[in-house]
Amino acid sequence: MVSLNENTLHTYAEIACIASVIVSILSLFVVTYIAFKALQYTASPKLRIVHTGQKYLGFYNLLTGAGVKRKLISAYPLDRNANTTLEFIFSNKGHWFAKPAIVINECYINFDAAFQLQEVRFGAAFERNRNVACQGKPTPTGRRSKYFQIADIHLFYGEPPERVQIDLITPQEEGVYYCWIASRTEDASFPIFRFYLNIS
Repeated sequence: MVSLNENTLHTYAEIACIASVIVSILSLFVVTYIAFKALQYTASPKLRIVHTGQKYLGFYNLLTGAGVKRKLISAYPLDRNANTTLEFIFSNKGHWFAKPAIVINECYINFDAAFQLQEVRFGAAFERNRNVACQGKPTPTGRRSKYFQIADIHLFYGEPPERVQIDLITPQEEGVYYCWIASRTEDASFPIFRFYLNIS
């Protein structure tokens, strides 16, 4: 029989140890790659909405049924009882690891009932419009909201955003009015975009 000396045994042990480490590292890379591709495949779209008339950020004490809550708001000073056009920009913000396309199946643009909604326009050349507002959910003031519903907005990362214009008449009374935009795709919904219109 051939006997292995101690040095040879140590050499074989070291080789086995190194091979085990290499296999572990390769396995880690493979698992990480698979997890990353799965994360890309299952990533939810990320929508960004911006109001083009934003002037400044401030704080406003919003009175609700549960008491006074302090909320950070975006205030947009508007004249009372005035014909006004608001514009919102919808864009695909994407993630650093994935940028899936967005197809908005339903979008509800809600205003306090004190606003008179006239028309909403959207599309690449504002060729699509709605001029019938519906009655929505109650606002913190207790009044039911009014909303326009739009749909079939396609947003791709890197392409120009979708612009949505709304013609309305502002309330006759001064104040800060709570409004919001709720939107969803076929499979998921986006966080509510809240904005406050400052009527002075």
